[in-house]
Amino acid sequence: MLGKYVFLVIMLYDLTLPLNDDTILIPGGGNAFKAETILSIEQGHAAAVHSFSQSTHVGTHMDAAAHYIGGGRTIDQIELDVLIGPAQVIDLREYSGEYITSDVLETEASHVEKGDRLLMITGDVDKYFHRAENPQIKTLFEEGACFSVDGAKWLVDKGVRMAANDFVTESTKDAKTKTFDADRPVHNLLCGADIAIPEYLCNTDKVVEEKSIDLFCLPLPITGFEAAPTRVIARTYD
Repeated sequence: MLGKYVFLVIMLYDLTLPLNDDTILIPGGGNAFKAETILSIEQGHAAAVHSFSQSTHVGTHMDAAAHYIGGGRTIDQIELDVLIGPAQVIDLREYSGEYITSDVLETEASHVEKGDRLLMITGDVDKYFHRAENPQIKTLFEEGACFSVDGAKWLVDKGVRMAANDFVTESTKDAKTKTFDADRPVHNLLCGADIAIPEYLCNTDKVVEEKSIDLFCLPLPITGFEAAPTRVIARTYD
């Protein structure tokens, strides 16, 4: 008698922007990525060695509570069980360039429960920042989707542990008034609730059709910092 066999196909997707001179830096976020060659094999050295410097908010990175909350949890203090595990995929592509409000989230993510990790996808990072094109960084921050204050409050009230996204967490320039709230109420709400915020994910079209995935978000554990560059990997099963 032949037994039944189940074949499980596991797929891994890198949702991390590459680090180079063109990598996204939030306006006002400090120094962009810069690299220097210290040793090179081409120059006759036995090994290759580089140095680099950048702001903690360049490219794909994660914000910890300490980004806006004095005495809040720093990036090295976030537990691994927050950074790794199942995540609900929330398809927000029809809201590209719009505010992600509480009504939007209630419509698209009403099933979310306390303690969930969320991967919210509009496609805006890939739309405005693509590896094969010149990055339209200014356009992303002026026209990309972002959370409204009541949208951020919805996430807090739901009690989510992670709010990963591929758009702009908080608008840096309102499309109508051409100004932004310097008090940063969205970040203050999310950081105040100790919600981990992986930002500027890419290649999200690979997973947007999934209901849930395994998400691995691994920030550099830099002692005492409010944020750090983060490698983000999604795992799916077919």
